[in-house]
Amino acid sequence: MTKIGIIGGTGVYEVPGVATQEEVVETRYGKAKVYIGKGENGDIVFLTRHGVGHSIPPHKVNYRANITAMKKLGISRALGIYCVGSLTTMIPPGGMVLLDQFIDMSVHREATFFQGGEFGLGHTDMVQPYCITLRDIVYNIARKRNFDLAPTGTYVSTNGPRFETSAEIRMYAGWGGDVVGMTGGSEVTLAREAGIHFAGVAYSVNYGAGLIDTSMKIENADLDVRLPQLIDILIESLRSPFNQKCICDTAVHFTEKPKLDLFE
Repeated sequence: MTKIGIIGGTGVYEVPGVATQEEVVETRYGKAKVYIGKGENGDIVFLTRHGVGHSIPPHKVNYRANITAMKKLGISRALGIYCVGSLTTMIPPGGMVLLDQFIDMSVHREATFFQGGEFGLGHTDMVQPYCITLRDIVYNIARKRNFDLAPTGTYVSTNGPRFETSAEIRMYAGWGGDVVGMTGGSEVTLAREAGIHFAGVAYSVNYGAGLIDTSMKIENADLDVRLPQLIDILIESLRSPFNQKCICDTAVHFTEKPKLDLFE
């Protein structure tokens, strides 16, 4: 059975309607806890990046272990779900967007497998950082279901765990950012390095600081209803026929090949 991966963020701590069993995957970067579906859903591997109790801050998520665990489990297609703030009124709280670009402002993270020496040195094509094949599938299924999903959006990835200042929000919006979060840049980069077909969907819970108000508010905006619908779309997308037109599994250009297996 071909396995598919879903990584949930804030507010997404399970796959609705899917019974799972917990498993700990050992990697050279540390342990990763995953939840594997049972029965007819045995192809689903779910991972919650912040932990079920949201105990892991964004700058301490072990992104390398998480992506390696998926690779070890044989996952070649995965989708990330991100809780974000909006940088534009075009994506109001409750709005969802299929990401196509990101700007990474995070610092002091292990955000590459290629450390030099025995880990090798690779430079990765990120012109289209999210898998265009998988993105097309997700968007077409969402349209078929009349599910409101913006087709493109740029994710600005900050370090956290603090929220952004009003000045930062103005700057990120001026750069062309659409949403702001704290995890997306690290995750998609490592997935591309690992050769995984990876796409991301962000859902907004508020406007960025100072965008329309002086206070920070978290809004549900029917997400209790829409998030399960989104996850159902993502599962169908991951299980759909895959007519590849992307370069996800050939994007790394090595100047020095690794001398060890990076994904064990």
